Amino acid sequence: HQTGDSTAQTVAIQMIAVEDPLLVALREELAADYAVEKELGRGGMAIVYKAKEVGLERQVALKVLPPEMAMSGGTAERFKREARLAASLDHPHIIPIYRVAQTGKFHYMAMKFVEGRAVDAIVEQQGALPIPLTVRILRDAASGLAFAHERGIVHRDIKPGNILIDKDGRVMVSDFGIARAVNESALTASGMMIGTPNFMSPEQCGAGQIGPQSDQYSLGILGFQLLTGQLPFESDSLVEVIQHHYMTPPPDINAVRE
Repeated sequence: HQTGDSTAQTVAIQMIAVEDPLLVALREELAADYAVEKELGRGGMAIVYKAKEVGLERQVALKVLPPEMAMSGGTAERFKREARLAASLDHPHIIPIYRVAQTGKFHYMAMKFVEGRAVDAIVEQQGALPIPLTVRILRDAASGLAFAHERGIVHRDIKPGNILIDKDGRVMVSDFGIARAVNESALTASGMMIGTPNFMSPEQCGAGQIGPQSDQYSLGILGFQLLTGQLPFESDSLVEVIQHHYMTPPPDINAVRE
């Protein structure tokens, strides 16, 4: 029995000792400016870490482009573009960017660390939300988006996972990762469909011209989900979801909410 306990302890110690090599390298590279604590999540392009800014002693979220991604095509340029767009938006309902930099092999941006939850986690736990809360989420998110639109920037990926509510109840739009200036045509391949299909506007589905109305459409789908706990159009087939966006009237929200 003692041998078994000893073996288990050895395995546990080995598991603790093994760390993600990328995290270790990042800690070493940014040690002068940030104490990198842990990974928070991964997206299609970047990894987000929780860290403390050494000089100002404040918690931040570091969005980091892994070195291997920086070597692939226009990914590094797209990451820089996202950083430029996001850093230009100073609004209480948009997560602020503190710093954009490249250190050694890492491209990164430091942004406000939001102590709270994304809306998708809230809906998953609670289902349909009360109308007053839904109105506040939509109003505040729309305020942030309107600010971006006035500056010629379209988010293009509005969904509950990109709307955060902090511990004080403030609603904040995050992740301008595929945002684009309205008059910008470079860096996006012609005919490429970009976005999250269940929340995409018909013009996004067709890889057409994108404008502020695309974000408004996505926000409308978000509102439907908040009020009903479900999406207006669901299917296991991507093609069918896209067809719904083009041709299917949304369900009666009152009937679904009952």
